[in-house]
Amino acid sequence: MTFKELFPTFIAGTPIKRKVWRGYWVYKYGKIEIHAKTGEVIDFQDTKDILFTVSGILEDDWEVATNENCDIEVKG
Repeated sequence: MTFKELFPTFIAGTPIKRKVWRGYWVYKYGKIEIHAKTGEVIDFQDTKDILFTVSGILEDDWEVATNENCDIEVKG
C-alpha cells in the first residue's frame, strides 16, 4: 500500500510500517513516534537524518504493523 492509502488509519492511531522494517511508526498525542527494532522510541522530529526518514513516505510497501511482522511488540 502507499502511505497515502494508510494515512487515515495512521492518524487514527493504527501503527504502520514498511515491509522492510522490523519496527513501526505510530501517531500519538499529535506526534509521530518511531519504534525502532531495537526497542528505542524516537520522536519523528528528532531523527538524525530527516530526509532519509521522510523519503520512506514515497515508497509503496506500507502495511499495518502487527506483532507478527515486527521484531518488537506493537503498541498502538
